[in-house]
Amino acid sequence: MATAAAKKKPTKVLVTGATGYLAEMLIRDLLTMGMEVRGTVRNIKKAQHTIPLNHVNFEAFEADLLKALSFAEAMEGCSIVFHVASTPYLSMYEKRDKEEDPYEDVVASVVKGTKNVLNQARKTPSVRRIVLTSCVEAMFSDITELTEDSDDDDEDSKSSSIDKTKEDKDSNSSSSIAELNESCWNDKASLEYQPYAWAKAEAEKDAWDKMERQEQWDLITICPGLILGPARNCRRSHAATLLLEQCVKKSVVKEWVQPIADVREVSKAHLEAAFRPNASGRYLVAHDTPMNHYEIAQILEQKYPELYSAKRKKSALPRLAAFQNGWDRKWVKRHLLSSYSLHINNSRSIKELGIQYRPIEETLCDTMEVIIADGLLDETRMAQEEFKEAVRKKQARSLRRAKRIAQEALNMEAAKKEREEERERQREEKLVEMERIREEKEAMTPELAREKRQAKKEQRLEEKKRKKEERRTEVERIRQKRITKHQKQREAKLARKEREREEKEAIRLEKQAKREEKGNDKNKQTSNPNTT
Repeated sequence: MATAAAKKKPTKVLVTGATGYLAEMLIRDLLTMGMEVRGTVRNIKKAQHTIPLNHVNFEAFEADLLKALSFAEAMEGCSIVFHVASTPYLSMYEKRDKEEDPYEDVVASVVKGTKNVLNQARKTPSVRRIVLTSCVEAMFSDITELTEDSDDDDEDSKSSSIDKTKEDKDSNSSSSIAELNESCWNDKASLEYQPYAWAKAEAEKDAWDKMERQEQWDLITICPGLILGPARNCRRSHAATLLLEQCVKKSVVKEWVQPIADVREVSKAHLEAAFRPNASGRYLVAHDTPMNHYEIAQILEQKYPELYSAKRKKSALPRLAAFQNGWDRKWVKRHLLSSYSLHINNSRSIKELGIQYRPIEETLCDTMEVIIADGLLDETRMAQEEFKEAVRKKQARSLRRAKRIAQEALNMEAAKKEREEERERQREEKLVEMERIREEKEAMTPELAREKRQAKKEQRLEEKKRKKEERRTEVERIRQKRITKHQKQREAKLARKEREREEKEAIRLEKQAKREEKGNDKNKQTSNPNTT
């Protein structure tokens, strides 16, 4: 593969996480270009089957993301650093176990690992450009986030930029389009809600802050979607294998839409970003039309009908699937049940990096061919892998529980020790105070003693006088309050009696008027005896 700036090749380049799904393809492309490549792995012995140790232009180094100085030797003399390494977190949409620590399990390797690599780059004079592998999760948590209003008046802030269109004027269209582009930042994720997405966003923001504070190297970030494609070291634990296995063997959720990227296109984007002088900023690398899991399953069923189980349901209800798989309810509501459709704006990667996106169908079929060739869909092997994964999760839960219990014991011991130290400190202070009083008594003359006793007596009298004044004031306040209360009651009673008197007077006058009217009627009858 040749790039636009392949003629100006740096002497050495570094790729972190050399055994990864993307890093393997990137290293292969760099070696094809004739580059001198260095790769970092956690354990060379375990990685010897997945990295080209025998290639003359490749050299492997052991490094740990959580150790600050472990990249110094590997980075020495390198002009370009591809920071691809990151701990995968496949259950980012699931509810975390109570024993899980999101910082220890997810955030530490992503945020701290990126800081360690960038800090080492500042100490390495040869580094001129860093290409950081981010992801679309650093741009958004769910479709609903892309449709919510945000304040992005401040151009310097890294707040999320939302691009959405109004509802289609056509009455047949019931949903709106939520656009994802390079200006979007994930501001909804947290340690409680999608910690992996939060960690990727924080790591990328921190990288941009570090880039602005120095002038030695520049930074470019690549944000790919879900990476599929024919990688050589495809394993069953990879997201690509798990997704296609889900589509083939189990029911899928029709509403689950994901941005998809081909590993070959993501690798080329890294190369172009590294070697093109005018490349800058962020690049969203994904097919412009995201695909839901049901559409993926349909494509694979047409191409590989023999792999499909007759008992498999083609689609599942989102809420039911969420209950069965333990997905986060908030994410289900904001993503799967959203009325908006997702659109990927990848125009910047096409124009500036020259990426030509192949059809998604080709990517899916190429990925499935590798999975089938490696026997990753074999029933016996799948059962063994699932059993191993269940055992691993059980062991991890037991380890986390043991760590939590040990930490609680340490906290209790520390609290007990702190209480004992506090009691000892108070006892020492009391002894010091008693010693001071004793020394004062011994050093005090009769005149000073009399003056001190007189001062204490005056102080007691003053305190007694003050308390007496406070009691008198309180008694007066209560008395005034009672007087006010009785006065109000008396006034209310007088008003009630006055009202009753007026009512009785009104009744009396009314009766008197009736009697007078009746007497007038009798007088009229008496004065007119002939009236019939």
